[in-house]
Amino acid sequence: MKQIGFRLAWLAIGLALLEGSSWLLLRAAPDLGDRLALVARGLDPSARTRAAGRIGQQFADGKFTEEVVHPYLGFAMAPSEAALAGPLGLESLGLPGGGPLVRERRPDTVVMAVFGGSVAYYFGKGGGPERVFAGLQSLPAFAGKQLVVLNAAAISYKQPQSLMALAWLDALGAQLDLVVLLDGFNELNGPITEQIPAGVFPFFPGRWEQRVAKLDSATALRARIGEVAYLTERRAELGARFAGSLLSESRTATLLWALYDRRLERRVEAVRAELAESAAGAKLDYAAAGPPWPTADRVALYGDLADLWMRSSLEMRALAEAGGAQFFHFLQPNQHVPGTKPMEPDEIDIAIAGGERFAPIIATGYPFLRERGARLVERGVRFHDLTRVFEDTREPVYVDNIGHVGHRGNEIIADAIAAALRDDLGSAAHQEARGAGQ
Repeated sequence: MKQIGFRLAWLAIGLALLEGSSWLLLRAAPDLGDRLALVARGLDPSARTRAAGRIGQQFADGKFTEEVVHPYLGFAMAPSEAALAGPLGLESLGLPGGGPLVRERRPDTVVMAVFGGSVAYYFGKGGGPERVFAGLQSLPAFAGKQLVVLNAAAISYKQPQSLMALAWLDALGAQLDLVVLLDGFNELNGPITEQIPAGVFPFFPGRWEQRVAKLDSATALRARIGEVAYLTERRAELGARFAGSLLSESRTATLLWALYDRRLERRVEAVRAELAESAAGAKLDYAAAGPPWPTADRVALYGDLADLWMRSSLEMRALAEAGGAQFFHFLQPNQHVPGTKPMEPDEIDIAIAGGERFAPIIATGYPFLRERGARLVERGVRFHDLTRVFEDTREPVYVDNIGHVGHRGNEIIADAIAAALRDDLGSAAHQEARGAGQ
């Protein structure tokens, strides 16, 4: 018994020394010691590496939404499980702004659908449609009715994605009353800064080559992609199991797990580096690049971009009116259009500094959009240029150097849209009344 006790004592001392040594090693190597805390919080220690290979959107609340290739819209947002479990709506259809898919027109309800890119998306999420509708209550056609908002805008969307979104909703049986399109920036910026330099067809969706690069890969490349997915999933599974077990109380067991986890992580990083190297040296195939655009002259390219923007608007008007809806198109404001907003130094620091790459594109391209907008009016489209909507506003409205606005900016835009709708719809109602009287 004494020998057993003596051996147990030495074993306890040995374990204590081993635990103490492991504790010292974990303290000396934060890369190892921090891993368990991160896993316990549901975080991946190599999240920075993984996030670099993801395509998605970081919203204001910090939520990251994965983008997936879509058969009609180019790309859409992967909806939440709750959205998929509920009734069919815009979120489950991949449009993050949301709203129900209204398939039956009701006399007491007005369905307003908003289309465009990120400025339109935040306008729809920030109460813009509701403020517009409040400004329409003076018209008899809207008095006493309730509003349903369908936010079909999405960050990075550009024509013809809005056209495709309207066509898709129409094909699904959506019943709309008002269709509001707010766009212009993405139609110029995306092709000029991203697609043309990458050798991608300028009218493909943004970052198209990144979205489809993995869909037509060689067998060896697909094997590497599968290895990354497997190792990443295994790391997450093993880490979660270890963090929830009694072994996590042992510094020695924690050290062994951390060393193994780091080994898996380094393998993932090595395979990702191989993938990046393969992608960098690979020529884009047709699925990613599309056909070459014949216009080489940069000024002529602006005209081509404006032409497609104009034709997409005409098609949206035709679709909307065929379905019994009224269509309105607005050219979004942008701080890089010269002379359109007085700014104090604080707003200049936010809205202008760092945006030098946007300024020449907007200064050159917006006159083309304005000219095409005048053609739209000639062809009966209710088009309105909002580029000067802030020319009498000294208070700050822009929240970045791209063109997004905050709450006050959205209010001003909403009031301008409401005024335009009142004029257009009031004039149309007056003409109809005169025609009926005659």
